[in-house]
Amino acid sequence: MKHQPVLLVDDFASDRAVLGCAGCNEDSKLGSTENNMALQTMDFQQLVEMQVLCDKVLDQTEALALALETAQALHQGLKQLEDFYDRDWLRIYSDERLTDADHAALRPHIQDGRYSILSQDTIWDALQAARQAQLSLAKLLVKQL
Repeated sequence: MKHQPVLLVDDFASDRAVLGCAGCNEDSKLGSTENNMALQTMDFQQLVEMQVLCDKVLDQTEALALALETAQALHQGLKQLEDFYDRDWLRIYSDERLTDADHAALRPHIQDGRYSILSQDTIWDALQAARQAQLSLAKLLVKQL
C-alpha cells in the first residue's frame, strides 16, 4: 500500500505541523516538527501535495509505457487481421469443405460474449473498434501536446 502523506495538525500560530498518512491509523505519524519549521505550514503542505502528485505522475508514466506497448500490439494485430480478411477469409468461408463440425470445433476458441471469426461482422466490428480506439488516442495526445 502506498502512503499518502497528509497534514494532520496545522497550527499557524505556532508553525507546528504533523504529517500523517491518509488511510493509515492516525497514530502513524510520518514526521513531526514543532516550532522549528523554516517554511510556513502552507508552503510545507504544498510540498507534500506536490510530492504525492509527482509520485502519481511517475506511476501514470509507467502505466502509459505499458499502454504504448499495448497500442503497438494492437496495431500489429489489426494489420494481421486486415491481411487475413483481405487475403484468406472469403476463400476459407466459401470453401465447400467447411462444415458444421468445423464451426463447432472453433467454438471453444471464442471468448464468452464474442462471436465467431466466420462472421464477417465480427471482423468488421473488431477492425472498426480498433481504429476508433487508435483515433481517440491520437486525438487525445495531439490535443494535450
